[in-house]
Amino acid sequence: MSPAAPSISFAYWSDPLCVWAYVAQRKLDALLAAHPDTLEVRYHVVPVFGSIPWRFTEGSWAKAGPAGRQEVTARVAREHGAPGITGEVWLKDPPASSWAPGLAIKAVFEIGRASCRERVS
Repeated sequence: MSPAAPSISFAYWSDPLCVWAYVAQRKLDALLAAHPDTLEVRYHVVPVFGSIPWRFTEGSWAKAGPAGRQEVTARVAREHGAPGITGEVWLKDPPASSWAPGLAIKAVFEIGRASCRERVS
């Protein structure tokens, strides 16, 4: 007999540079661990931070600058149980975009999906 299909299937969108996405992922992982046979997640990566230099010069982060982004990242992480995330990357070596890490994560998803299909067939 084949295993029953999950009763709840949903899409989950995330950006690898977003501290809120990190916080949410930890909560999703706990939920999936508690209900492994009930939930099915279709993961998607969306580059919310398409142009970080623009955000710091003209966009929503311009006023607070890299120091403001670092402080917000550290505070959100600390408040949600991840004190090791300091946000220092925004001060020391900010990425230009979340496109590259998003693409790498999507490639890992696709490789994993292909590997699963090979095992099933």
